Amino acid sequence: MDQTTSLGLPLIVPAQAQKHVTHNEALRMLDCIVQLSVIDRDLAAPPSSPLDGDRYIVATGSSGAWSGRDGEVAAWQGGAWVFYAPRQGWIAWVADEDSLLAWDGASWIIAGGGVNPTPMIGINATADSTNRLSLKSAASLFDNDGHGHQHKINKAASGDTASLLFQTGYSGRAEIGTTGDDKLHVKVSADGVAWTEAIVVDQSNGWVGIGNVAPQAPFHLLRTNAAPIHERVDNAIPGAVFESRKARGSISARTSVAAGDVIQGAFGAAYDGSAYIGCSNLRWVIDDAVSTGVTPTRVEFWTMSASGSHASKFEIKADGTARPTTDNAYSFGDGTHRWTAIYAANGTIQTSDAREKDVVGPLAFACALVDAVDPLLFRWHVGGKFLERDGDELDPEEPGKMRPRLVEREKPGVRMHAGWLAQDIKSAMDAAGVDFGAWGLEDTDDPSSRQWVRPDQLVAVLWAALKETRADVAALQGRLEAE
Repeated sequence: MDQTTSLGLPLIVPAQAQKHVTHNEALRMLDCIVQLSVIDRDLAAPPSSPLDGDRYIVATGSSGAWSGRDGEVAAWQGGAWVFYAPRQGWIAWVADEDSLLAWDGASWIIAGGGVNPTPMIGINATADSTNRLSLKSAASLFDNDGHGHQHKINKAASGDTASLLFQTGYSGRAEIGTTGDDKLHVKVSADGVAWTEAIVVDQSNGWVGIGNVAPQAPFHLLRTNAAPIHERVDNAIPGAVFESRKARGSISARTSVAAGDVIQGAFGAAYDGSAYIGCSNLRWVIDDAVSTGVTPTRVEFWTMSASGSHASKFEIKADGTARPTTDNAYSFGDGTHRWTAIYAANGTIQTSDAREKDVVGPLAFACALVDAVDPLLFRWHVGGKFLERDGDELDPEEPGKMRPRLVEREKPGVRMHAGWLAQDIKSAMDAAGVDFGAWGLEDTDDPSSRQWVRPDQLVAVLWAALKETRADVAALQGRLEAE
């Protein structure tokens, strides 16, 4: 036997000449492999200017003086490279990595068998049965290995939790993940006990709910106490804008819209005790043929009537015409909600087509009506109304916030007006035994309700009285000329 069993050190045999040579070789081997520390393990070719005693682990793909020495320990000794084939269990410290390696018989691995698997790891911290991987550090880096990088959190079942929990003083303040189901949840807490669902994304369709754990539309906002705020702060003229877009075709191949297409809608639904029912709607609708740069649009105002009819009542056409959606179906104002004034370049146009009327007879009572009613000058008791601030009050839509309290005030009439008294018109009509549209009640079921007159109806009365008067004048003039 000429070498040791474990390290392969040369032995001095009996009657050996130059025993010092064998002894020195064994010492050089011990100097290299005992307390083994190498400079680097990533070089496949020897460095250009090694110092005596420098040691390296030869990397895969060795070349030059290291050719064929992959994985071996290369030591610069006595001006030449000497190689030592590692044996299973050898340990080496890698200086440039500050890591301890071990030879497993095939390759160099992290000493101690690595961490695959290990029950727990603490890095500058103590791991426990709950937090089996614990790290205390100012930052942590999960780097790529040449491509992208994924951080995977896997849970056993849908009802479990896979999340990122953000804490202050080890008390939860925010959480992002699939908590209790497979939807994506974003939750916040002020004390780590009571949690508020801020955002939920449904995994089946991508619908987003804010304040709502079960979104019923692509974007579902549910608030119980405060209205959402869309704010814009800058020096530009435009304000905060919600833009809706509409195209036909597909996302990859859009085509132009067509007349009748709804571009945008603000839809209101009210809960009737069993379901939400559409009750109001503001819609932007393509009004005519579309061409490049031109999309004629009308605006429709929808409401639900007491009979349950949900339909457009009023619209503004592409040319600016404001009109009722249904002909001759709705009033503009009423007896308790009147406009102060209506300005127009021309007068009111009323339909007066003979084909749409059943003629009842002439206005034989016209002169009697004119004789019975005196036109008057008058002032209104209430010449107008205005809103005035009267302190502050709690805002019912923004708990904890105050808003101005507005009180309706009346101002007396100042300017004189010419006209008739509705009661005088009514008395004259009763005396003449007629009933027509010149007079009426605000509430037909309440005789004491406010009374009104229609000057357009009285124009016809004045016209008939004028014609009768002219006829009388003509007859009198004829008699005078005959005398």
